Amino acid sequence: MYKPKVSQLRRKQRKRLFTCTGEERKKKVSSQLSQELRKVYGLRRTKLAENDIVEICVGKFKGKSGKVIEINYEKLKVCVEDCTVNRSTGGTANVPIDPSNLKITELSMNDERKAEMKAQLERNQKFKAMRA
Repeated sequence: MYKPKVSQLRRKQRKRLFTCTGEERKKKVSSQLSQELRKVYGLRRTKLAENDIVEICVGKFKGKSGKVIEINYEKLKVCVEDCTVNRSTGGTANVPIDPSNLKITELSMNDERKAEMKAQLERNQKFKAMRA
């Protein structure tokens, strides 16, 4: 949808990113759904949640699949199971991954999330009806 009042200036976009509220941050931590899930739910993207199974599409861990173990809303990053690096002290550390580099292959569903996805689908259908 075209919004003529939204600025395209880089500095203003960065300001919006760094000053956004908690709900806006949750919305930004979203990833695309796999082809199978798109057919089932009728959505292209959705917010990430812990215990979702994701596939990494870009970066050092490309091709790996794992469970989301941590979501950092402050840094807008996600930690995935088995995506770790060795520390110089001998331990391991989870590597934070940008959610845009992930594809959701399996959703962890609960009642709240089902209701949210249903509402999201209704909004999408309403918008498509307005455009047609």
